[in-house]
Amino acid sequence: MKDLQTFLKKYEKAFPDLVVHVDQEVNARWEASAIALKAQKELREPPVFIFHRIRTTAGKISPLPLVLNLFASRQRSAFAVGSSFEQIGRDLFQRREKRIKPVVVSCSDAPRRSTSRNLLSLRGHGADPSEGLFT
Repeated sequence: MKDLQTFLKKYEKAFPDLVVHVDQEVNARWEASAIALKAQKELREPPVFIFHRIRTTAGKISPLPLVLNLFASRQRSAFAVGSSFEQIGRDLFQRREKRIKPVVVSCSDAPRRSTSRNLLSLRGHGADPSEGLFT
C-alpha cells in the first residue's frame, strides 16, 4: 500500500466488519489502549479501531484520529503488503532480499512536510511525546 489512508480505505472496503469507527470521546492515556487490548483478548480477529474524538494526555481533543490494531492480525498484515496469510513470511523474506537502497539527500534538498507536529502518540515508557503538541 502506498500510505495509511489508502490502506484503511481498501481494507474497510474489503472487510467492513473489521474496521470500527469510534465517535465517542475516548481518553488517549488509558481508554483507547484498554479497548484495543480487550478486543485482542476476546475476538478471534480484533478490528482496526479509528478513534475520531481522542482526548490527549494534555486534556484537549486531538485534531487527528488515532488508529490502533493495524497489525493485530497476520491476515491484515498480509493484506497490507499484497500477500496472503499463507505466503506472507515467504513474501517478506523475498522482499528483504530485494531491498532498495535509500537515497541520501541534504537537508536543503529534502522535501519538507510539517507532519511531525501532527502526530499523536499514546503515553508509554514513562514519557509522553504528545504532551505539548496540542497546547
